[in-house]
This record gives sequence, C-alpha cells and structure tokens, in this order.
Amino acid sequence: MNLGYNLIINGYSAFLGVMLLIESFRYVDRNTTNHKLYKALIFTALVLLISDTLGRLDGRPDTVFPILNKTGNLILYIVNQLVPAFWLLYVGAQIYTDKKDLNKLGYIIIAVFVVNIALVIVTQFTGFYYYIDENNIYHRGRYNYVAYLLAAVPLIAAAAIAIYNRKNLEKKQFMALMLFPALPIACYIIQSFVYGLSLTAFGITIGLLIVYSDIQNRAIFTDYLTGVYNRMRLEIFLKEKVAYATPSKSFSAIMLDINNFKAINDKYGHDAGDEILKRAAKALRNCISRDDFLARFGGDEFVIVLDAATDNQLKNRVDSIVDCLTYYNSKAEERYQIEFSMGYKVYDAKAKLSVSDFERELDLLMYAHKQEMKKKAAETADNTPFN
Repeated sequence: MNLGYNLIINGYSAFLGVMLLIESFRYVDRNTTNHKLYKALIFTALVLLISDTLGRLDGRPDTVFPILNKTGNLILYIVNQLVPAFWLLYVGAQIYTDKKDLNKLGYIIIAVFVVNIALVIVTQFTGFYYYIDENNIYHRGRYNYVAYLLAAVPLIAAAAIAIYNRKNLEKKQFMALMLFPALPIACYIIQSFVYGLSLTAFGITIGLLIVYSDIQNRAIFTDYLTGVYNRMRLEIFLKEKVAYATPSKSFSAIMLDINNFKAINDKYGHDAGDEILKRAAKALRNCISRDDFLARFGGDEFVIVLDAATDNQLKNRVDSIVDCLTYYNSKAEERYQIEFSMGYKVYDAKAKLSVSDFERELDLLMYAHKQEMKKKAAETADNTPFN
C-alpha cells in the first residue's frame, strides 16, 4: 500500500487523538480513575500512530531509515498490547467500585504483557512476529497473528465484563463499551487482507471518539438548567471517592442550600427562581478551583466535592468560598442576593460510610446552619424569611 495513503490515515487519526487529548484536560473530574485511564488510552493511541508511521519507512536501506523502521516496529508491537490493557481497566472502572476488583484485572494484563514482551524479544532473532530484510523492507512473520490474538484477550475479557454487568449500564454506555473493541478488530481483519494498509490505530481513535461522545461527555450527566453536573453524576463520583478513600487520603464535601429561595419563587415567579439557580451555579463555579466537583443535588441544593483531607484544610476552603460569594454579591447588580446555608464535612474513611449516609450527615449539618442563621436573623430583628 502506498506510504502516502497510510500517512493520510495516520495523520487524520493523530489529529483526532490530539483534539480528544486537549478536550480531556477541560474536565472538572479529570482526576478520577475513569478519566486517567481514558487519557492513557489516548496517549497510547498517539504513540501507536507514531510508531506505526515510523514502521512504514521501509524500502530505503540508507541513512537513518533502517533505524527508524526497526525502532517503529519494535515500539509498535510492544504498545499494541497496552491499548487493550488500558481498555480492560477502563471498562472495569466503569463497573467496579472496589479497587480489589480492578487489581484482579491486572493479573490478566500482566500475564499477556509478559508473554508479548518475551515474543517481541524472540522476534528480533527469529522473525516470529515480523522481520526486516537487508533492503530495509518489513515482512510479516509466520506467527504475526499471535500478537493480535494476545491483544484480543483483554478486549474479550472487557466485552465479557460489560455483557455480564449490562443491567448496571446505560444503553449508550453499554453500546460504546462494545463498539470500541469491535472497531480495531474489524480494521485488523481488513488490513490482514490488504497487505501494507494501516487501519488498526485508526479504528482505535474512532473508538475513542465514540467513547468520548457516549461516556466521557454525556449530556445525561449535566443539569439542563444550571449547566453543572446533576445528581446522577454526583452519585457516581462520590461512589468512586468513597471506594478509594483512605485515612491518609480522604476528601470533603459541602452541601449548600439557597436561602430565601421559596420566598423569591413566590414573590417573583418561577422564572425568577430559575434565574437565581443559574446565578447560584455560576457564582459557585467562580468560587471553586478547577479540581473541585460541583453538582446540583436537587431543587435549590448544590454539592461541592473537594480534595481537602483535614478539618483545617476544609475550613480554609469554606472561608475562601464564603468570601468569594460575598464579593460576588457586592458586585452583582440584581434585585436579590444569593446567600447559602451550608453543611460541610471531611469524609471519615475509617467509618466507611455509604454515599447516602455521608449525604445525610451533610444535610443535617446544612440544616443546623440554616437554623443558626434563622436564630441570628431573629435576634437582629431581621424579618427576612428563611426556607
């Protein structure tokens, strides 16, 4: 197959991969296991594309081309196993919340990877997977298919896990998990009949694009009114944080309720209520860091999840958010200000509270703060109602 065709295919795939990588850094929850594995898949796909391109520079026995050709193919046959490995972990992270379950998948990956490394080494002396002749021309080895059979093991395991747990997955999520391995396998079958054609990396990139659309960036996880994450995404995020929390590395959460929201709704109408919810979300977004997670819990309640692991760290963050909201109100030219009652707490990893129990504790703390604010308002003869 003409080198030009392969360069066009790989170049287009690399462009898509870079765009996905750039987009991946925009996520608020980019430090989750799911997102880290997704970025690892993109990085690996890009390395695969580069090594595949270098491995196409054959036919010239002069200058640096033999070195580039040999290096490209060596990296290609090693990295070829990393994409399925990361994919298996990614699927596992979509389903399992227990770190031990993910560790079990690691045994499959290690076994396949060790066997492949051994065969890549053997290939350099025997041509098991491939060989490069004295004219710097690449040839498939007699057992070239073994590399792809090994790569298929984690892919098949991932598909089996997704099928077995399909009742716990949304339809679009399940379809994306099934389509990703199908695309590179289909591309490999095609290129096995068209010698010299490079399609596998292209199939992987298209698969990553589907995963981005249906899993990484699903509108189902966004609150339609405020644009922040919704309750469903919050529950998933908290489950993962709880699963991986340890006494030395915990997290915190703040539950906030808009004061006077019912009064504003009653006096100015539901359109005004919707507007204040949007303003509240915007204010909170401006007052938290990029690494914090913000979601609408329901009604006029929001939750912020942050990586403060101690009471002092959490108190400092809360004070910073309160100061920011005060400043926001001072600059806003609106007929009503946005004020919150809030409850906040560091998650106790030793107690191993469930997500619902942790949320209940936050709600009680928030309610106590609201009552305290009511009491202070009454003492200062402020008749502004609290709801």
